[in-house]
Amino acid sequence: KLVPDGVAGDKTLTALAATERAGGKLSKNFKASEFQCKCGGKYANCLGVLIDRADIIGLEQLRTAAYPKGFTIVSAYRCERHNKAVGSSNGSQHRVGKAFDIPPTLHYNSTKIPARFRGRGYNKGTNKVRHIDSRATSARWIYG
Repeated sequence: KLVPDGVAGDKTLTALAATERAGGKLSKNFKASEFQCKCGGKYANCLGVLIDRADIIGLEQLRTAAYPKGFTIVSAYRCERHNKAVGSSNGSQHRVGKAFDIPPTLHYNSTKIPARFRGRGYNKGTNKVRHIDSRATSARWIYG
């Protein structure tokens, strides 16, 4: 029940401590480690983890609707330098913690993907979604 204000105050620190005590769990099925930048702290300005609580709720909805046995986030937040190192664009939603690479099992127009994930990237040959994001406007693109 925290209101995002950009300040790591007492309530935020208390919530983070509770998350740590819960083994890093941010929700029933997802741990903070799944959303960490893959640079592993290599770059000085990396925030480590950046994610919107509403996106976690959306990912839980996706898991329930489409992945009853669960799934692992392939990639989520990326700091600026790691994002550049993997060849992604400067405008990548990964940089602001709103993008998630997922196992490519759902068709690009699947109704099982919650509406909040307006950005969808999919494989050319299979039409299977491998990227979702919660950008403000709809967007689709093809990999490969």
